[in-house]
Amino acid sequence: MKLSKIWALLKQRKKVVVMQGSDCQWIGDGYAAYPIYGNFPEITESTAQMLLDVGDKAWNNFSYEVKSIQPFDESDVVKGEIMLEPMQMSLIFMCEELIPLTAGDYIFYIPERHVKPFADCSCTFYYRPKDKLIAVKEGMLLRGVINPVYCSTDVFTQTLKKMASLTERNSYFVRSGRSEEEYRSLLFGEDTEESEDDEQ
Repeated sequence: MKLSKIWALLKQRKKVVVMQGSDCQWIGDGYAAYPIYGNFPEITESTAQMLLDVGDKAWNNFSYEVKSIQPFDESDVVKGEIMLEPMQMSLIFMCEELIPLTAGDYIFYIPERHVKPFADCSCTFYYRPKDKLIAVKEGMLLRGVINPVYCSTDVFTQTLKKMASLTERNSYFVRSGRSEEEYRSLLFGEDTEESEDDEQ
């Protein structure tokens, strides 16, 4: 897990939430939380300010909170959790890049920025109905929890419907079975000339 990516998230939202787990500290921005293991110093307000490298004046704009009660189950495996598959696409909605996760009739959206701390590991995603959170695991080990984005707004759903309708209507090139050469014949300008030169 990339700690630098976690610090970047906290600085972006200007919010630090700390929770003491059974065998680790959890830290997050209020929308996601990540476990910090090992001989890591206790994350007090002064420690958090130092880790984020924020000056005293700028720190006045930050919110620091310690939760005495763990608001989610930190077990590696929880009964009833549902494995999710990331779809082969992402969406940018209201300036937020979202990753769709699906399983059966379920679909959830999580911010791409909350997945960045896992860039150095291969992770899987699970929905935990009781906590209403997305659990992120490396193998069978819990590496973080993410609050899915609530996207059931008229603007969001109508946008998706319009995209699906227009894609279906304008995908005749794919359905007609055009060859790569026929696609390339639609190009023009310098790209076409360069492509022709490459073939010679």
